[in-house]
Amino acid sequence: MVVIVFFTLFSLFGEEKAETKEKKERGDKAKVEIEEEEEIEEEEEIEEEEEIEEKEQNNILEQIEELRKRSEDRDAEIESLKKELVELKAQKEVSEIKGTGERAEKEKESEKEEKVVNFKPYGFVELVGYANDAHFMSNDLLIYVKNEDRSTANMSVRNSRFGFDITLPYIKAVDFSAKFEIDFLGVLPESGNAEANVGMRLRHAYFKAAKTFKSDTSLALTAGQTWSTAMIPIFPNMVNPSYGWGSGNLWNRLPLAELEIAQKAGPVNMGLKLAAVKPITGASANRRSFLEANIDAGDASHWPSLQSQLYLKTKFSGIDLFWAAGGAYGREDYTAGVKTNNSDSRVFGNEVEVWVFNTALKVVHKYAELQGKYFIGENLDMFGFFGGSLIKENGLVMESMQAMGYWAEISLKPLNGLRLVVGMGGEYTDPKDSDPADYAYDRNDSFWISAFYTFFDHFTPGFQWQRITTEKNDTKLTGNSYLGSLKFTF
Repeated sequence: MVVIVFFTLFSLFGEEKAETKEKKERGDKAKVEIEEEEEIEEEEEIEEEEEIEEKEQNNILEQIEELRKRSEDRDAEIESLKKELVELKAQKEVSEIKGTGERAEKEKESEKEEKVVNFKPYGFVELVGYANDAHFMSNDLLIYVKNEDRSTANMSVRNSRFGFDITLPYIKAVDFSAKFEIDFLGVLPESGNAEANVGMRLRHAYFKAAKTFKSDTSLALTAGQTWSTAMIPIFPNMVNPSYGWGSGNLWNRLPLAELEIAQKAGPVNMGLKLAAVKPITGASANRRSFLEANIDAGDASHWPSLQSQLYLKTKFSGIDLFWAAGGAYGREDYTAGVKTNNSDSRVFGNEVEVWVFNTALKVVHKYAELQGKYFIGENLDMFGFFGGSLIKENGLVMESMQAMGYWAEISLKPLNGLRLVVGMGGEYTDPKDSDPADYAYDRNDSFWISAFYTFFDHFTPGFQWQRITTEKNDTKLTGNSYLGSLKFTF
């Protein structure tokens, strides 16, 4: 029994062992198969990697080859461009050589075409009418009162004016310009139709050469007839065409040669003028003009009138400011005798001085203006002073007569085109012991009110009331003038 059981167990153990062995063999076989498959897969992966690497190497070689070809093509293109550049340079040199003459001819033709002289006309036509309750010296100019027991009325267009400015724009190195201007306040003929046969008066005829440098310094030369350098050209706002003669405003236009130097610094512009000016005598050439109140003694002195002016212009806070001071010095020689106005007789005497100093200020704002002038000097008739110029003794010229004067004016501009003006001025002489026949007044005071309104930028009617009081010794004469004007400006 025991043997049977043992045998049975041994048999079962043997079967189990055989079965275990068989399983082990199958497992080993499967493991071998798996390992073989893995080796196959690894070999396939290696082959794929080798193929990819080979393709990448081939691509790199292809790119390298392509770059090499491009580089060769680019080198060839560069060489071709170099050849073209050399050819173009050669063609350009030939073209420049050929074109130099053509270009020069074209420039000359262009210069010929651009050598144009520009003329710009300007001026105005003015009718002035007046009614005076006294007789004035130069009646329509209202210089001083001669007779307060007479009254006059008249009208005139003699103050009408015409001129033109001339420029040469084709000259670039220097600014050349010129001006020519006339009016009709010259000598009236001795006829009943004098107003229709008036004499022309030369106001301006000059040329100017100017140069401005990078430093804003400018130099200018003016030659011809224009405003006297010593007399600062600001004027009261009057209908009266004397523009202040007799009322403290000296002025004149004279032949001169003037040098001006100016410097601009920001809003400030200042300058100095120096001039040699003709003394206004020349009475022997035309002794019937009231403008030639002096005698022909300036020429006899061989002295020009040496004149100068210092000025300053600036802008600030909406205000334009102008200030200037001027002076002149000259001489008149009566030692050899000279003829006087309206006379063939000669006047003898000493050699005397002519000198003047004057200063002016003008302040301009959008709604108001303030301006005025002061002067002092001796023998001033060449500048439009009619009170007296020479001190005589027994008909002989002994010395120059001193005079002084001023004027001041304020203008209001409340509306566009409207100007309301109030002004006053005076002139005063120091005749010493002169014969009363040798001077016109001791003092001459003036007061005026004016109004102007401009339509359409060109048409301006104006009105003025002016009162003049003239004193000589113990005599005082007063006259009133009412003036109206119609002016068309172009």
